[in-house]
Amino acid sequence: MKKTYKMLLLCSILGLAITGFKNKPVVAVIETNPFFTAYGTPFEVPPFEKIMAKHYMPAFIKGMSEGKIEIENITKSNSEPTYQN
Repeated sequence: MKKTYKMLLLCSILGLAITGFKNKPVVAVIETNPFFTAYGTPFEVPPFEKIMAKHYMPAFIKGMSEGKIEIENITKSNSEPTYQN
């Protein structure tokens, strides 16, 4: 009986955790993400007072996807490699 009770408790906690921690759509975060806007601060420093933990992951994802596109463009290029290209 104790095993059944513990398993039921564990399943209900996991179910609550899974349904309770749904992420907001990335699009909504991108629209308000300070990393994706012009800073407009002295010396073009990011506005650290506006940056929250939820802003980092979309910025990382966007940065990595832009990096992958750059790498693909470099590997597909048939021109002689230089520092400019």
